[in-house]
Amino acid sequence: MTTEQLILIVDDEPINLDLLEVALTRRGYAVERAADGLQALEIARRERPTVIVTDILMPNMDGYQLCREIKSDKRLASIPIVFYSATYTDPEDQDFAIQLGGSRFVVKPADPEEFLAVLDQVLYEQKEIGFVEPVGPPPDETTFLSTYNRRLVSKLEKKINDLDRSGQLLEQQVVRAQDAENEIRHNVYVDQLTGLPTRVSLLEELQQDLTPFSEGFGLLHIDVDSYREINYAIGHDKGNLLLKAIAVRIDHAAPELVSRIARIGGHEFAVVVDGPRDSDRLIQIAKDFRGAFDRPFEIEGLTVDVTVSVGIAVCPEHADNPELLLRHAAVALRDARTTRGLVAVYDADDDPFEPGRVQLISGIRQAIRENRLVVHFQPKINLLQGVTVGLEALIRWNHPEHGILQPDVFIGLAEQTGLVRPLGRWLFKEVLRDQKLLTEAGHDLEVSINLSTRNLMDSTLPDQFMEEVAVQGLGRPRVTLEITENSILSDPRRAQTTLERMSGLGVETAIDDFGTGFSSLSHLKLLPVQELKIDRSFIMDMTDRDQDVQIVRSIINLAHALDLRVTAEGVETEGSLERLIGLGCDRAQGFFMARPMPMDALRIWLRDSPWRPKK
Repeated sequence: MTTEQLILIVDDEPINLDLLEVALTRRGYAVERAADGLQALEIARRERPTVIVTDILMPNMDGYQLCREIKSDKRLASIPIVFYSATYTDPEDQDFAIQLGGSRFVVKPADPEEFLAVLDQVLYEQKEIGFVEPVGPPPDETTFLSTYNRRLVSKLEKKINDLDRSGQLLEQQVVRAQDAENEIRHNVYVDQLTGLPTRVSLLEELQQDLTPFSEGFGLLHIDVDSYREINYAIGHDKGNLLLKAIAVRIDHAAPELVSRIARIGGHEFAVVVDGPRDSDRLIQIAKDFRGAFDRPFEIEGLTVDVTVSVGIAVCPEHADNPELLLRHAAVALRDARTTRGLVAVYDADDDPFEPGRVQLISGIRQAIRENRLVVHFQPKINLLQGVTVGLEALIRWNHPEHGILQPDVFIGLAEQTGLVRPLGRWLFKEVLRDQKLLTEAGHDLEVSINLSTRNLMDSTLPDQFMEEVAVQGLGRPRVTLEITENSILSDPRRAQTTLERMSGLGVETAIDDFGTGFSSLSHLKLLPVQELKIDRSFIMDMTDRDQDVQIVRSIINLAHALDLRVTAEGVETEGSLERLIGLGCDRAQGFFMARPMPMDALRIWLRDSPWRPKK
């Protein structure tokens, strides 16, 4: 058996297609999927599969009709058809299927090995015996319709009798959605490999502990040196065992003053040290952690030597909020590696943007006035069609000294100083103007705009938007506002009012970085949301971390249960893209397809890229 044997699987339930595809691909078969008989017939005429495995009860064209169409086509008549159904299970159903030309009838759910054994037998018969004419002539049109309608009426009567269970089924759907939310929360807050808290969990706990009366603490950012090379050398499975062993060793090496240990990245850990915030003492603790790695690890018979580097930041001296403190610890970690000291304390003089904070604030106002800001666009790809359907507008600052600055450098400053309102208005103007130019060039694409917390709480936002729409002479622009979950929390009712007014103007809403904040079904039910965007942190390591795959699968299932579309951010490899397609993700964006680009480059990309939009 080789991958030249193509199996076409047909079912209107994605989970059934997923289960079949997993079983078949593990056996080495190539697989094509179809959601109904009509789609399957089109694929069969194009690809001519080796075997067709089909459900019976499906929309548009069911399995019986599909079989009749296949067997009446001389080019396709020799293709074996295996019926796989949980609804049509009576002996008469099976007899009718075989009479139509089916090779086998299997009742679902079947044990994967038993199902594969049936498929192997069908393939063997096809190879050794060849095409076998059906027993007796196929039914004529009248007989087919009579039998078909009789079987259909029988099933419809059964469906009617089952309607009294609809309330119970609805309740089960709600419970499943709540279970999915709980699963997402658990996976977001607890690292499944090591059992340690995650980055999200650590930041939230530290935020809760920070009060005017808290004494502060030290934060150690520990990173495994050259882990990617080690993981490549010993393999992914042993690499995971090594990470678990590293987590245990860090825990055992922690002195009593350590209150928290978390896994904050693929091979990165954070350690919170309470008590006196003396830098020399924290440096010694960091060196003690490094010393714990003098002894090599034994991983399934392999001896692995590991070293770590440590960056240190102190609260409140270096930062008074957890997110910024962790960033400063990462800056210190970079310095530790640069100086080869392997342990370093945060120094503002080594942070390229900290000394110029005041100048940056002043520069933002001047950049808006002198039009030094630019918009780059990153395409969003429809994964089912493989074409561009939208763009995310990403603001950049063309700074005269620092060059192109990313938004995370200056948006926070704009928020704190009240400049985010004119910044938002400038972005509306630029994006709507560029969207008009693209539309005139034949590209009818929706554009997503990131909305800050202050913009979201601004009651004049809808009026600003409509003023810019009028200035640009647009009818009803296709715009989506991207907001984070945390931006809603400061005033949920006010956020709801703003978004509902924008929705009345035809503007859609997407929850950005979903899964990294306070994910809640209540927000998704109350707000006019059409889209969830999965944070890049779950996508980038998805091919190496099963936990990330489970989180992504849960978010996709939850979104689809709520009739929302899903976009994955941070797709940087073909492997990640294929996994997302297999999981049923709707859209994706990332460096693998296209980096953010200015308008001139975007026009060329939309003309020449294999992901270009349909005309």
